[in-house]
Amino acid sequence: MAKVKTFVRQKKLGRPVTVEAVKAIGIRLPEKLLDAIDETATQQGVNRSEAIRRLCEQAIAAAPKRAKKRKAD
Repeated sequence: MAKVKTFVRQKKLGRPVTVEAVKAIGIRLPEKLLDAIDETATQQGVNRSEAIRRLCEQAIAAAPKRAKKRKAD
């Protein structure tokens, strides 16, 4: 009788991804700014990371759009 080969799927190491993000970054912020972010997070009922993501999205949406320069042919 021939041996049957079985394949076991290896589990990935580390914490599971909770957001669809490509890269993680580290950032240093002044204590006053962190306190303000924490207060915003508490008011919105989210954690600090989600509050930072929301604030970044709001800032980008509020920024004026720049027209792209056309290349001269």
